[in-house]
Order: sequence, then structure tokens, then C-alpha cells
Amino acid sequence: MHALTLMEKFGVLTRGIIHVGASWGQEYRAYRDSGAKTVLYIEPIDEIFERLKANVSGTEGHHAIRALCSNLSGQKVNFNIASNGGESSSILPLGNHDT
Repeated sequence: MHALTLMEKFGVLTRGIIHVGASWGQEYRAYRDSGAKTVLYIEPIDEIFERLKANVSGTEGHHAIRALCSNLSGQKVNFNIASNGGESSSILPLGNHDT
């Protein structure tokens, strides 16, 4: 069951969402319809980010951010881009979607 559906079922108010690895924003409609005032979509891959930005721009409170999230502040990390359109990309070693 989708997390937003569960939250609605139990009466949890969705005020904001942070989606790390948002790809091109497949969840945009669900996030928009959730009533969240602020939604941050974070995506590090340039080409995918541009599509994400186009998909969410124009909706108040929805913001696309081009960034890579890591637990290593100020340090370079390897970012492995997956062969499935980047949807399984990670700072962790890739398995089935290796490039």
C-alpha cells in the first residue's frame, strides 16, 4: 500500500514531503493531491532532473532540486548510474542494473 494512502487511512496530515531520488516525478500527482504544502523532489542526474523540473514547475510549493544526498558531508562520493534509465542509481554498488 502506498505510504500516502496509509497516512490518509490513519488520519495523518501530510504537510510536507521530501523525495530523495525523485527521478522524473512519477509521484507528482499523488503528492499534489495529498494536500502537502511543500514538496521537495531531489534528483542528481542532469537529464532526468530537467524532465523532473519541467513536470513539477508551475505548481506552488513543489520544488525540484538537483543534488546528491550522502552521509559524507563535504566529501566526494562515487555515484553509480544504473542502466534502467537511472532509476536504480545509487552511491552503493549496483547489482542487476549495473551500467
